[in-house]
Amino acid sequence: MKVYIYDDTFKGYLTAIFKWFENKDFEDDVCRASLYGGNLINRPIDVFTDEACAARVVKGVLEKLGYEWLDMIHAVFLSELPEADMLGARAMRLGFKYGKSILNDERHEVIQPFLKVARAVKRETHSFLGFVRFSKLDSGIYYASCHPTYNILVLLAPHFADRMGDQSWVIHDTGRGIAAFYNQSDWHINTLNLSEPLLYAEDEMALRNNWRGYFEAVTISERVNLKLQQQKIPKKYWKYFTEDIGVLNQNTIE
Repeated sequence: MKVYIYDDTFKGYLTAIFKWFENKDFEDDVCRASLYGGNLINRPIDVFTDEACAARVVKGVLEKLGYEWLDMIHAVFLSELPEADMLGARAMRLGFKYGKSILNDERHEVIQPFLKVARAVKRETHSFLGFVRFSKLDSGIYYASCHPTYNILVLLAPHFADRMGDQSWVIHDTGRGIAAFYNQSDWHINTLNLSEPLLYAEDEMALRNNWRGYFEAVTISERVNLKLQQQKIPKKYWKYFTEDIGVLNQNTIE
């Protein structure tokens, strides 16, 4: 079996898909380099990213299947799951063969897992749009940390570039060691591994203290419902709240 190995980028993935279709190797696999383990049976084929090939795939998807398909394919790719590359490839093949309406067949053995992964990535992106919290550093730059399950910085950055266009900011995916950097004009993603503690601005710490005082003042201890709070704000997000929201940071639920 052939395995088309690409460089973990989306353009690299689309290039591999192009080669996969071009050679009609539909029984063979596509796999990102970081996940390929190799064995004595498979024959790896290194795919070098070709922007022209990637652009042709994008054009074909948009013309024959539409933007929703491209959006879903991208979301599945960002999941970084071992099965993601072939889910996207097989779904595309079905789409080109039967038309874009195949996406409505949610019981199909390929479409069902394809949609499940895409929707999981979309849900997490939507959650982080509401739960990302920025802190002002002494340099004047706003910094936010997160550790999403999926590689969603590329989906978060455009939202905050629009919402906070007059500020310079960084959204740091601490688990992957990468960050989205915005300079009040453009954003890009690059590696970031902090070796020293962050220095916060004085007014940032004052703001945190004010929030802490506010939540302590409005909390009625007799009416605290930790289970309900965890339903509304899942526990995985608590550590990102710079407001120090009262009982959420003082109690835990197992």
